[in-house]
Amino acid sequence: MKKEDLTAIRMADVITEKALEFSIDYSTMEKIKPNSLFKRLFSKINPKYQSVTKQRKFKVFPLQLGRLQLLSKIYLQLEIDEKAWKEKPEIEIWRVCNEKTDLICRFIAIAVTKDKSDVMNEDYLNEVIEFIKTNCTPQDFVQVMLMILQQIDLVNFTNAMLLMKLLRLNEPKQKKAKSIA
Repeated sequence: MKKEDLTAIRMADVITEKALEFSIDYSTMEKIKPNSLFKRLFSKINPKYQSVTKQRKFKVFPLQLGRLQLLSKIYLQLEIDEKAWKEKPEIEIWRVCNEKTDLICRFIAIAVTKDKSDVMNEDYLNEVIEFIKTNCTPQDFVQVMLMILQQIDLVNFTNAMLLMKLLRLNEPKQKKAKSIA
């Protein structure tokens, strides 16, 4: 597929807000509901639980300016080796996921949160981060990160992030002005 075709597809996806979906399996304990009346009465005193596997679904919506800004800060902290990324992106993401799991979880949590109010709600983000951290395998991290980074025009995004990093490094330091009075 040509680059122009991919750009057109991405633009259409952003306009229609087409989301990429994935789910994470997790285990939870649920109360067993007894059949007989006697067992129901007894279960209120001494309830029994069983482990149940469920799925929590997430959607990665097309990333827009505000979310890109938040993700760019984290992306710079991930210190992805651009040379290794171009050669074998899966291996580079695997390395970063192993070294900086907390940042990866935050990156994913911001990417899967649709509402601006939820993105700015630190309690909600921490809940999503903790869920992702406890229920994802390293392979899940790699797959989800690749899915998210595919939505971003990675070449332009990384160039912009590198320029921002350079601008921050070259930012003149303000000296305290001495008062004349």
